[in-house]
Amino acid sequence: MWANTTPGGVSGTPVPVVSTYTALASFRAAVTPRSCRVSVLWYDTAGSLLSQSDGAFVTDSTSAWTAAAVTANAPANAAFAVVQVLVDSTPAAAEVHYADKISLHQGTSTTWQLGGNGTDLLVVERAVMHDGILNLAHPQLTSGTEATDTPAGFTSTVAADSLFSDDRTNLTGQRALGWLLTSTSSKLLIGVPTGTFVLDQATYALPAIPGATMVLSLYARATVATTATLALEAVDAVGTVLGSAATKSITIPGTGTYSRFSIQLAVNASAVFLRASILNTSGVTGQTVNVDGIQLREGTDPDSQVWVAGQGRTPVFSPVRGGAALAPATIDNPRIVYDEEVPPGRVLLYKATTVRAPDLTTRVSSLPTVAPAVKLDLPSSDVLKDPLNPQSAMPVLILPDTEQIVEDTEVLRPLGRPDPIIASFGMTGRDRQFRLLVEGDLDNARLERLLAVRSALLLQFQRGGMRYVRLLSREADQRVPSPALAVIWTADTIEVGSPV
Repeated sequence: MWANTTPGGVSGTPVPVVSTYTALASFRAAVTPRSCRVSVLWYDTAGSLLSQSDGAFVTDSTSAWTAAAVTANAPANAAFAVVQVLVDSTPAAAEVHYADKISLHQGTSTTWQLGGNGTDLLVVERAVMHDGILNLAHPQLTSGTEATDTPAGFTSTVAADSLFSDDRTNLTGQRALGWLLTSTSSKLLIGVPTGTFVLDQATYALPAIPGATMVLSLYARATVATTATLALEAVDAVGTVLGSAATKSITIPGTGTYSRFSIQLAVNASAVFLRASILNTSGVTGQTVNVDGIQLREGTDPDSQVWVAGQGRTPVFSPVRGGAALAPATIDNPRIVYDEEVPPGRVLLYKATTVRAPDLTTRVSSLPTVAPAVKLDLPSSDVLKDPLNPQSAMPVLILPDTEQIVEDTEVLRPLGRPDPIIASFGMTGRDRQFRLLVEGDLDNARLERLLAVRSALLLQFQRGGMRYVRLLSREADQRVPSPALAVIWTADTIEVGSPV
């Protein structure tokens, strides 16, 4: 005899596109022990049965609960799932068996969690992948391991290969990556490892700009001249290759001089990261290859850009305003979140996670769903807005002025000591006096409303990037009534964090 936890078809439990699920159930017999099992029935969006995944049989008991489990990969087109409990053989009339602690969850854990009466929340988060636009690669890669003094961010497909931070043959700074080749098929991976990976392994990932052409360059030398294949490919958030890789045959010089190599790729529209690699094709082993000065940028001219230090970031996610506690999305009722605080010209990653808090001490999260990387185009002018009121956004013309970073210090001059002691209590962000030019009564009125805000304002720059500022003073310096009203406003500002 069998029983389903819910009706079949579209009345089943919605299942996100995740490969592995585990179903649990505990059985107990009232009088006669029997063989029991738990199964998962998979249905498509139309409610048609696709397949059934069965767990191993267990024998229940009259004196204790017996746990059963099944872990299975969902069919690629599965949309709903139903957990089924089965008591095998033909029971006697009115024979009673109990089933409890039934669950279905992502992953392979066989630890039961309370469900059903918890609070589900959808959290949408964003990470900025770089600060500048001249070198999107992380400083760990661009400095040839100098940022950590370890080969983190570089991996080899051959376990016997040695990767190390080499302080003897640097090009930039004080270190370069050392790669000792032990196989004629040794392959160095840059940014993310080969195959699939999880988002936590993307600490030093190379960001992708979907739909753009991007150029990667690096400097390399070897103890013996080495032929190799330089490659660049686009991957999604878990490492699945998207489209075809760009490849180029190179010869790494066997001298003390570095040579620069570059390659460009038309990036797939669904890409999240890029993966660069160097494949040994020389038929020679035992040599050491040094890699340094990696650079990644948008463009099609690989040789004209002067090397600059890395401006990439480790992806650190924070909730989008208004996206920290949404009701979960369903297939026919998606949730929409607008991110109004985007730094122009920067590559962003977004992820969504469903969080359940079944009790006061337990917090269970789904695997994150990661969207393709995105980049907001540069605006035609600087934009000032109240982040708590995005409709207030307006273009502004910021007149050239200086900015400063102020350190809060106190100078102490102890008796009997010739040198002073300087105590530092903190350092501000970039403080400056803004001079804003507006023309016309309407724009001046809009700006006056913004200047009256007594919390942080958001300034998005025409050159790229953004900054939260707090106005400390406001003054209309100059009014020119003809031919149209023109006002120059002066405001002293300090850089602050995002308002809550």
